[in-house]
This record gives sequence, structure tokens and C-alpha cells, in this order.
Amino acid sequence: MTSDPPQRRGSPDYNKSAEDAPPVDVDSDDYGPTPAPPSTLSQRPGVANPSFADLVERDESRASDSALARADLRHERAADRKAQKAALDDLVPRAEPGTRERQLEKRREVGAANREFRDARGGGEVEVPEGELLGGDEGVKQMRKEEERKKNERELRREEILRARATEREERLTGLREKEEKTMEMLRALAKERFGAGGVQ
Repeated sequence: MTSDPPQRRGSPDYNKSAEDAPPVDVDSDDYGPTPAPPSTLSQRPGVANPSFADLVERDESRASDSALARADLRHERAADRKAQKAALDDLVPRAEPGTRERQLEKRREVGAANREFRDARGGGEVEVPEGELLGGDEGVKQMRKEEERKKNERELRREEILRARATEREERLTGLREKEEKTMEMLRALAKERFGAGGVQ
């Protein structure tokens, strides 16, 4: 009395025979993605050092951006001053330019500004502690931090330039070595052609 093997449920392909499946080569090295071709020195993976031209371009771009920002700020301030002057002229109209009344107004404005400055000073010399003149301990610490930051930025820029020059020098040397190797191969081939295999070591 023979019994049939129990049937499993679930997969519709379960009843297919193993002969229908494609052959699997266990010894094959083709598992996973294909490896990248061997890289040369100039094509190392990762972030490449910027060239000297890249650093110059970056600095020029930064300078251009800051000049544009300063020009925009200057333009905004000029427009604001113009608007304030127009609003003041609407409130208190001025005399016509070039007239005696306008000259007197200017003289009064200058005198008022001088009086405000004199009154703000207190009319005499004020004794200020030396700590406040330098900004106190916090001011000195802030100045030192700023000097240290500028020094670090200078050193970083110097290191970037040195790295860029070293990379360019290495690329030039690699190119010269390749050119020299090609020249030597050509000379060996010429020597082999002229003198035969015995003439070339």
C-alpha cells in the first residue's frame, strides 16, 4: 500500500518539477553588481581636491557676491534717505534753494546739530574706565576670538592652495611618466625591429 506524498498549499509553482527550473551555477563569481574598473591615481573615489583655478574662481565668486550685497544695501539706504527727506519736506516745507531764507535755515540746522553734539558730551570731559574703553574682558575675549578665526581661515586657505598645487604637480608627473613609458615602448619596438630579439634586454 503506497501513499502519495502530502501536497503543500501556498505557492502555485510548487508542483513544478526541479527539471523545469534554470540551472544554478554555484561556482560562478557573478553574484551582486559588477565591480568597478580599477581606478588610477587621478580617479580615486571620494571628494577630489579642488584645483588652484577652482579656488580662485570660488574666491572671485565670493568677492562678487559681497560687492553686489554692499551695492544693494547702499541703494536701499539711499532710497530710504530720499523717502525720509521727501516726508520731512512734506511736513516742514523748505525755502527755495539759493535764497537768503534757505541759507539762514542751513545755518540754523548746523547750529542745532552742534548744540546737540555738545549737550550729548555733557559739556566737559568724562572719565571712562579703561575696561570700558577696550570693551571689558568680554570685548578683549571677543577680539582674540576674531583674530584666531581670521588666522585659522588664512591657514585653511594656504593649505587648500598647497593641496591644489600638489594635486596639479602629481597629475603633471603622472602624465610625464605615461609619456616617458610610451616613448620607451616605442624605442624598444624600434630596437627589436632593427636588431632583433637579441639586441633588446
